[in-house]
Amino acid sequence: MKKGMLKTVSVIMSLVLLVVSFAPCATATSGDIDPAIIAETKQIAIDIEGEGIVLLKNEDNVLPLEGKKLNIFGAGSVCPFFGGAGSGCVTSDNPVSFYDALDEEGIEYNAELRKIYEDYCGTSAIPHTQNTVINNALGLVLAKSSLKELPASKLTDKVMNNAKAYSDTALVMISRTSAEGTDLEDEVLRLNETEKEMLEKVNATFENIIVLFNIANVMEMGWLEDYENIKAAAIVWIPGEFGLLGVAQMLKGEVNPSGRLADTVAYSVDDHPSSECFGTNKYNGGGYYVEYLEGIYVGYRYFETFAKDKVQYPFGYGLSYTTFDKEMTAHSVEDGVVSVSVKITNTGDRSGKDTAQVYYSAPYYEGGIEKSAICLGGYAKTDLLAPGESQTLTVTFDVDDMASYDHKNEQAWVLEKGTYTIILGENVREHIDSFEYELAEDKIMKYDDVTGTEIVNRFDDVYNNFPVLSRADAEGTYPVFRQLDATEATKNVDKSPEPQTEGEVPKMALNMTK
Repeated sequence: MKKGMLKTVSVIMSLVLLVVSFAPCATATSGDIDPAIIAETKQIAIDIEGEGIVLLKNEDNVLPLEGKKLNIFGAGSVCPFFGGAGSGCVTSDNPVSFYDALDEEGIEYNAELRKIYEDYCGTSAIPHTQNTVINNALGLVLAKSSLKELPASKLTDKVMNNAKAYSDTALVMISRTSAEGTDLEDEVLRLNETEKEMLEKVNATFENIIVLFNIANVMEMGWLEDYENIKAAAIVWIPGEFGLLGVAQMLKGEVNPSGRLADTVAYSVDDHPSSECFGTNKYNGGGYYVEYLEGIYVGYRYFETFAKDKVQYPFGYGLSYTTFDKEMTAHSVEDGVVSVSVKITNTGDRSGKDTAQVYYSAPYYEGGIEKSAICLGGYAKTDLLAPGESQTLTVTFDVDDMASYDHKNEQAWVLEKGTYTIILGENVREHIDSFEYELAEDKIMKYDDVTGTEIVNRFDDVYNNFPVLSRADAEGTYPVFRQLDATEATKNVDKSPEPQTEGEVPKMALNMTK
């Protein structure tokens, strides 16, 4: 397989992707670790969180807070998800809670609301329905994918009037997490009725609302446009043991968010072709299964090729507290390498970082090799730029990386002849500048460029001609759920191996939060 061909690379630049499963947590004990190493790694974790935050909207400069006091809503404010399950989980006695982080940064908040949510979270917020151990600020709990939100009836008129008198600014935390063992159900990726009732009450009370998404999965966010007083929103992901300090620093303005989306936020979960087949589908006579019928058209490759109008926030999107100007100052295609130089200038009044994103559009021939209408070629991120400061970044990638796999005819990577458009983008959707590269004839890559191994289809023997989404006939090949019968090979696939061991999971980073 050609190096770099499978470009499902992340544009979020600094965000760490957590792959979660039902395997036991990966843990370590503090032991005799040098405190200096602990301090350094803690700061790295905080920095990664700060640079990975994606600012989605910020009307009327609600953020940064600039001394604003907060009324904080949402069970996730006191029971945040610090990780997922399995390799993505966190097992710490002392993770930094959201309120700990606010205290450390000197951000004032409504103590009455904090107590209401802490009392509730300690007894009712966590549904004990899934044996996934996730630690939160109040202790070790059993958690599902979402929290049970505080009923809006608990937010009495007296509580809301007191809150309004305290501040005209509210912050709402929406929390979700997941594991790899089974797909999430659709409703987990949507607001539930209790959350909607809470948001209605908050929207009717406060002039300025900030929404933070404490999520491991991209959920529906179209409702951000339904509440007129939601002025700002950001994805803070699942921040790990120390990451909420980075979130507080972002709210205060000490950190300027510079993360970019590594996924597409569609208005509806149903707009993803994969949604036709995910969920809790079971074989007749067997366990759960998922069919992947969308082919290469996953994420932005689907939406930018077939359904641009269904996108709320495109791949590569992200705002900043400052503004930037981008200029393509040089470009070349020489010795098999595409090179694009981009001058980025901070034109605002705050220091910040920005990203040069370079995409390409390969020639497509009707009925031929499947290709996305646009693909990410490469990216680079600036240093911290002061107001008025500039930096020139050079983004490079191999011409061969623009090839596509031809499984029907050549059984090889093929760089087809024609016009390739190289694009400097603000994101996958907003284009700043471009140039064209002409390839006179097809280039067929039949052998791996590292090992020399011949490239051939490996799974033709198990493909029974089921339809796969195709650019040539999007409507006729759009995924449709098929009820399948269990085979002998699938009946026992999910059983755990024997023997299984028992014991207590060790804790990590004890008393390291301060």
